[in-house]
Amino acid sequence: MISRRFCNADGKLFQLRKQTWSVDAGAKSPKGVLWGKEFYGPPGNLLDRIYTRIENEFGKIYDELCGADKVSRKALDTFIQFSAAQATRTPFVGLAFNDASLAGDSLAWARVSETRLWMWRQTLQIFRQDWWGWRRLCLPEDGEPLLLTDHPACFAPRIGSGGLFWLFPLSPYVVYVGGERVSLGSIDEHDVQGLNLMLLGAAVDRVYSGNKGLLDQLQASLSPDRDGGDTEIAAVLRAPSFGDLAEPSGAPDWLKSVSLVDAAKIAFMASNQVGVM
Repeated sequence: MISRRFCNADGKLFQLRKQTWSVDAGAKSPKGVLWGKEFYGPPGNLLDRIYTRIENEFGKIYDELCGADKVSRKALDTFIQFSAAQATRTPFVGLAFNDASLAGDSLAWARVSETRLWMWRQTLQIFRQDWWGWRRLCLPEDGEPLLLTDHPACFAPRIGSGGLFWLFPLSPYVVYVGGERVSLGSIDEHDVQGLNLMLLGAAVDRVYSGNKGLLDQLQASLSPDRDGGDTEIAAVLRAPSFGDLAEPSGAPDWLKSVSLVDAAKIAFMASNQVGVM
């Protein structure tokens, strides 16, 4: 549903792989993206019924989230549940369990569903605290669109300014931003380039857009193989989900030197440090 909103007039998406800064020449269907192994994984048997219910409810309020003048409390709560559930589908979860299995943990894959359920609950705890808030940014539809990534529901630091925010684009021109209420006002809704850099850095490896020109522009500005490529920022953005968030400027103390294994790991660190649990 969401991925279709990012397609071009032909219903296709173009793809940029940030490990090589290469843009695929051919476009893909949304189904081809969603079923690719680099995108979200299945939740596992324990979560099938929970996720199906949440995703069905989300489908009913999706248009309200994107276009209503005022979003109801019920719709926002459904979005919060959906957003936390999507975070647990990050490819990092599967990769982590695969590594554990290869290292000799014979029960690793048996714990996938249990771990995803734990991650979902931890993330929900963060989202439902009094100090946490949300902003919906509606961008001009004649301007630069937002990216879709292989990790679209994610925590991401603001490039150059520090601070950690939750980003979840629901369309090329509507993005929900979560974070500490006192910090949400610092996000500039006119800085689409800055938002896209946050999304690009939070991606595991791939970003998608119906606008191939946008991906070509990112490739030209970031690839170290081209003149004018900013290799320093490219190295930061190329790392899966920003790699190690080592002392980003202005970041809270709990974030420094924390390895971003996946989005929910950051949520867990935050909940421990701010006394949520």
